[in-house]
Formats: sequence, structure tokens, C-alpha cells
Amino acid sequence: MKGDFSKNSFDAKKHFRDVLMQQGRVLLDTDWNEQVDITHHRIETETVDVIGESGAPMQHAGFELQAIEDKKTIEKTGENISISKGRYYVDGILCENEEDILFTSQPDYKGQKLPAKDGLYTFYLDVWQRHITALEDPAIREVALGGPDTTTRSQTIWQVKCVEEDSRVVCSTPLPFKATTGLMHARTELSAGDKDPCGLVTSGGYKRLENQLYRVEIHRGGDKLADTTIKWSRDNGSVLAKWESQDAADPKNLVVSSIGRDELLSFKSGNWIELTDDDTDLLNKPGVMVQIASVNGNVITINPSTIADPDNAAATKVTRSIKNPRIRRWDSDGELKIKADTWTALEDGIEVNFKAGSYNTGDYWLIPARTVIANIEWPYTTHQPPKGIQHHYAKLGIFKFSDKLWKRVSDCRNIFPALTDLVALHYVGGDGQEAMPGKALPAALKVGVANGKWAVKGARIKFEILSGGGTLNPSTGIVVTKDTGIAECAWTLGTSTADLHLQVKATLLGDGSNELPDVLPVIFNASFSIANNVAFTPTCNNWESAAPPTNVADALNQLCERKSGGGTSCSFTIGEKGDFKTLEEAIEILGKKNPEYVKLCFMPGPHTIKKDINMEEAKLSFKMLTITGYSAVITMEADRLQFNCVQLVLEGLFISAPSAQGRTNSKTIAIDSGEFVMHQCTFGRGGLAGVPFISITKAALVYISNNKITANIALALANGTQGVIEKNVITNILLQQGNTKTYEPAPMGWASAEIKKNITETLKKEQAKEITLTDWSLTIINNRVANIITDTNRPKPHDVYQNMVIAENIIQGFGNSFAAQFLNLTNNQFTFNDDKATVPATICFMVGLQVIVTGNSNVIHTLATTGGQFSNVVDVIALKAIRGSGIVTQQIMNILTVNG
Repeated sequence: MKGDFSKNSFDAKKHFRDVLMQQGRVLLDTDWNEQVDITHHRIETETVDVIGESGAPMQHAGFELQAIEDKKTIEKTGENISISKGRYYVDGILCENEEDILFTSQPDYKGQKLPAKDGLYTFYLDVWQRHITALEDPAIREVALGGPDTTTRSQTIWQVKCVEEDSRVVCSTPLPFKATTGLMHARTELSAGDKDPCGLVTSGGYKRLENQLYRVEIHRGGDKLADTTIKWSRDNGSVLAKWESQDAADPKNLVVSSIGRDELLSFKSGNWIELTDDDTDLLNKPGVMVQIASVNGNVITINPSTIADPDNAAATKVTRSIKNPRIRRWDSDGELKIKADTWTALEDGIEVNFKAGSYNTGDYWLIPARTVIANIEWPYTTHQPPKGIQHHYAKLGIFKFSDKLWKRVSDCRNIFPALTDLVALHYVGGDGQEAMPGKALPAALKVGVANGKWAVKGARIKFEILSGGGTLNPSTGIVVTKDTGIAECAWTLGTSTADLHLQVKATLLGDGSNELPDVLPVIFNASFSIANNVAFTPTCNNWESAAPPTNVADALNQLCERKSGGGTSCSFTIGEKGDFKTLEEAIEILGKKNPEYVKLCFMPGPHTIKKDINMEEAKLSFKMLTITGYSAVITMEADRLQFNCVQLVLEGLFISAPSAQGRTNSKTIAIDSGEFVMHQCTFGRGGLAGVPFISITKAALVYISNNKITANIALALANGTQGVIEKNVITNILLQQGNTKTYEPAPMGWASAEIKKNITETLKKEQAKEITLTDWSLTIINNRVANIITDTNRPKPHDVYQNMVIAENIIQGFGNSFAAQFLNLTNNQFTFNDDKATVPATICFMVGLQVIVTGNSNVIHTLATTGGQFSNVVDVIALKAIRGSGIVTQQIMNILTVNG
């Protein structure tokens, strides 16, 4: 506010409520203005607390943006955007628009054009306060006084603007604006002075003889202080005159309405002035700075060589605007460059200091200077943000511009009702009742109407049947609320039971017969008291009695009477405080009761399996056995656990097996199951080589995933095992064994030549009848293993898989073997590392009718001293002995990297 003020004294932190006049005292402009600021602070804070940061009243909502046709200037619908009349509040500030207007015809933002570039745009309100004097609005001046002005005004300016956004923008996305981050500090340097209280301060401090209100204002803003300039005035920039005309013959002569009120508040030779108009004010742009050469009457002559036009750096003359042009005096030497953290002298002992940051044109600080204390009133010990101009923003809508047409994507306005319209319809009673067909429900349907916590009397409620038929009482369904705010209606059900979905809706009516669209209705549900609603049809076969229950009561009774260990489906815990103390005990006891479905859960904590379990020898069997043990730590001291069942699930088990310590056998978990699922288990042991830790002794359908198995032979599969093995960490051998209960493993660590010779010679023999082609399928994918061996080293080959996929595994050893009719080896990484090898070795070999080898990588390490490198990395052999002259399809596109 560039008025002739003594100072601005409002401070919200002081929590003042009123400014109180006293008799016989001097009336100051500061007191009046502080009372205005206190009132505004209260009103705007209260409005934000009630409405929120922004909002429009429901009955008078303004500033709705719509894409429309402007018949005067455009041809196609949607090429302009309209702004509806009404009201909107932004940070508690009231914005009013008296009539529907176009975006391009805003009263305080005239001449603005919509973007011409295709894209997504956010439209928003920019609201701020503009200072208005009698020069901007002559109606402020009282003509009866003969010319002098009296007061000024603060005007609310609103401008609808837009900014381009990316495709992710929504109404809740913050606007991409950078607030001013720059700060300023002010001070004076006071000398020690004379000890005599009547002595004069001869140096330091504020030295002028007049009380002043200094205004320091940003002239050109910028993201960096180096791009920013300031100007200052000792009179708050209030020395202002209207620019009446310009000498056509000599454009440097400017005719003004007045050169000032007195000697101090006037234009003089050497002063710097700023030429402004309504556009520079409303667009927050800096005006043209120029120095006065001379003053003669009401004619101000400028020095053209000093013109600083922000829009034309080479300008040598000025042009009078038609939009209310004005001339304002500044006491600085034009616009000044400043440096960060450097004290800059204004005049007579006053200094300012700026921090690095971003600044906007129009940011300002006020510094009251008083002669009686020879100092300034700057109660701060640190740098301060600007006093203004404070801009307030609110989103109005999101629009898409494409092919010269605008389309609204979202209306971002917040709409709120008046407090007297905050009426709610709520449920009281009557929902969920039952009755026989054609009979009335035992209790009436009841709803209530309230405004806040107060009951509303006389509100009109309409009850209507949505489905199920029947009649209402009253028959019209319209009821008026009583003193309690409650309305009730009776419902007699229909006679047809074809529709069991029975509903009535209650709605609040307005003055007419229409529902109030902003008040949610209440829905009541009912049902018939007939046997169909309580009949029970069991969908499972694990009931206690031979005959399943046929109604809900019998079903609940059977569930209640069911005891632990009974029935055909049971779940038990294992632990000191569980249903069974040990796994051995659970298997033994439950197996004798012959349940079909059993789930055993190890309780959290340590467990020990001490005794062998052999379900085959004990003649125990379950249809489905599930064993879980999340958070349980199990030690296996037993040598062998053998599970026989139709389906076995092991999940979340953590089992460690100590070293065999010289025993003739080592530890094995044997699986004899038609289906086997193992998920998120961890197994680890020491012991003798040659016996697998997990051994599937009978061909099964398996799904083995996300397990970690540490053993000499970690996993052994019976020939014919099918399914998927994925995402496991198996630290030793993944192996296919023969159809025998006792597994005889092949020796480990063989050389490639020996394996190749053995297999090749066997295939060449005329013993094709000893090789059986099957329809078996096995997928081994995304595992980390030492070796994968899917063909045992035997004199006679066994049954051969039809399909085998070995894909995306990390395989760390050599000597891998794969045999199948159709074999796919894809995207595996062989990381075999044998620094001691001095002869060629085979990473893997494969045998099949059709073999695809693609996308595999191999990193081979050799001793740098030998200079040797491995060869014969991949061998592919045709099963000619199986089908005459079988063809090997080789698509070998692998990455072979030799480091050495």
C-alpha cells in the first residue's frame, strides 16, 4: 500500500482484538488502519476455519469455468472459456463476479489470451490487494473540499489465470508456483553519544530531522539475487501525480496534474520517477524508470539518456499510456543492484541487507524511521520476508486444449451449503425385519431429520417400495416429522415369494414433491419368514454324522459338538502347549483315527524330531496332510521321515539336521505322494554324500518353490516326476533317480569325455526297446543350483521325458545332463569355476529328438599361467536309436565369455 501513512503497526502475534480511542488524544492513521487489519484478520481466519482454504456457496457459486462458443470472435464451440457469475472465497477473501464473462474479458485482467499450444492446463484464481488512490478512482475524492484527497482504498483483485501441466495433474495437485524465498534485514548504526541525556547524537543512527516511512521495493524480480533490482522511497512511494499529456513536439516534456503538495512532497530536478499505468499494477510488472532533468510549472522534463524500460533496453523515449498513466517519485538513484549478505546504505544512517533467494516484482518492506529516538522501528533481530504483495491462489478447473478446442476435464471448485441447509436424513429403526407373506412387519420403518444436533420438525419424508410389493401406511408414503424429528411408516409385505429382495426407500422432500438431491436416502431391507430362508444345503463332506445337516440349527449343533481329533477334517498344533507335543506323536495318534484331511502346525519356538517316522510301515495314510511351521525351528535327530499320502504340503518349515557322525546312513525326508507341494521351506544338514535330503521316492506331480536346501544331494526326484521346480536355492545337486526305493547315485565329478562316451555308446546299441518314450513334462526354472542332472549314468537308459524346460537358472557346476524328446535350454547362466582344471571339461550335455539351446551365458575361469581355455562347452546328441534318423534341431545362440 503506497499511501501517505505513518507506519503499519498490525502484528497478528500480539492477539489484539480492538483499538480503543481515548478522550483528548491525537488520532493517528496508524490506529485506524490497525483496527481495520484486526477486523480483516478475524473475518478471514474465521472464514477459512468454516469454509476451508477455498470454496463457493452452493446457492451463489461463482467462477465455474466452461468451454463455450464466443459467436463474436470465433466459429467453433469450445474455442473460449467462460467464467460464471457468483461468489468464491480464497483464503477467507471474498471474490465477487457480477456477470458471466469470457476469460479474455476479465475486468482486472483485460486483453489476456488463451494458450494456443495443445496440452493440459490448470485454471486458477490469483487474488491479491491493490492500493487505490483518488488518482486511480476520482470518486474517492470529496469535490466539496476543493481538491484535497482524504483517504485511500484497498481493492480485492481477482484474476483467472492458467498454467500448463503434465498428464498426471489432478485437482489435488499443488500449483507449480515458487513463493518468494528472499529475506531482508534493516538497521542503523548508533554512536555511544554523550552521557548527558540532553546531549545531541552527532554521528550514527538515523540522522534526518523528519519522521519517515521508508519503503524498499523489488523493481525487477528474479530467481537469483543477481538478477534482482530494488528502489526505495522515504515517503512509502506516496508522491504520485497523474500523467495528463505529453508534448507532441518534444516527447521528453510530460504534463502532470500536480508537482506536489509542498517543498518536501514534490517532484524536483534530479529525482527519479517511475512511469506506470493500470497494466503495470494489475500484471505486477515494473514501470519505466527515468530521471527528471527539470521542472517548470506542471511540466516535467526527463533526461532521455536515463530511460530504463524493462521491455526495451534500448528505448530513448517514453510513450504515454491510455490506461490511467501515473508518475511516482522514488528517492533512490533509479533501480539499484544489490549483493547478498552485504549492507547497502539507503540514506542518513539506514542500511539494508538481503539474503540470496528468489524475489517477485512488487515485494516490499516498510521501515519506520523516528527522529526522537534517532533510529528505525525494526523490532526484528533476523532477516524478514516481504510485507507484501500477498497473492492467494485456488484451483478452478483442469482443461484440455486440442485441435483448437477446449474441453473441461475437472471442475476443481469446492462447493459448500449454507449452515441452515446442513440437513441430514438418518436411520432410526425398522431395518432387517421378517414377516410372513401378506403380513405387516412387527415395527414401523423410522427415519429422522436433523440440522446438526437439532431435530427438524415438519420435514416431509417420502417412503416408497422399491421391490417385493406390499402396501404402506399411509398409502401415499408421505409422512411429516414430529417434534422429535422422526417420521415413521408401516409396511405390509406382499404375498408373492418369487422375489426375496424386499426394499423400501425413504427420501427427504423439498418444498415441492421432488427429492433433495444433496441428501442421501435411507434404504430398509426385509425378508419373509419362510423355510427357504433357513434351509441349509451343505457343500462340504466333512460333517460328523453320516447324514449332513439340512438346516442351520443342526449345522451349528454339529459344529459345536465337534471335538479335537474327531471328524474327517482336523487342524492341530504341535508344541509343549499344543494339541500334540511332537510330530511323531501327532502322526501316530491321528493315523489310527484315519482322518481324511489333517493340518499340523508347529508352534513358534524350538522343536526336535527324535524318532524315525515311516507311515508306510505303520500302514498310515491321509488323503491330504499339510505341515506348516512359520516361526518354528526344528532339529531333525531322526534318520528318516517317510510320508505316505495322496497329497502332501510342506510350508514354512525350518529344519536343520546335524551331521551323521559316523553313522552308516544319513538323514532323508522321503516323499511317497501322488501330489507334493513344498513352499518357503529351509532344509540343511551335514552327513554322508550320496543320500538325498529330500527324496521323492514315487513319481508325483510336484510344485516346489521358494525353498532353500543345503545338503550333499539336496533333492532327488523319482523317474516320472512331473511339475514345476522354481525360485529355489539348492546348494548341491538336483537329481533324477530311478524307479527304486533305494537310490544308488552316480559318482560325482566325472569328466565330459567319460559321460559322452557312455551315453553315445549306449544309444548306438540296437536296444531301442529299452528306451520308453513318455508324455511326462518337467519345468526347472529360475533356480540357483550347483548341478542339474536329469539323466542317470546307468548301463541301460530308462524312460525318457517328452518335454523338459530348463530356463533362467544359475548353474554353478559342470557335468550337467539333460535328456528328453523335446528339450529346451533357454537363458541359463553357467558359472562353473574350476581354476585347477587343465583339460577340457563339459559344462553340460543334452540328448533329445529336438533340442533348442538359446540365450545361455557362460563365464569360464582358467589359470592365467596355463594359458589354456575350455572347449566343448555344449554337446548336443541325437536320440537316433529311438526314431531312426532323428533330427537334432539346434538353435545355439549363447554368450560364451572366456576370462583368462
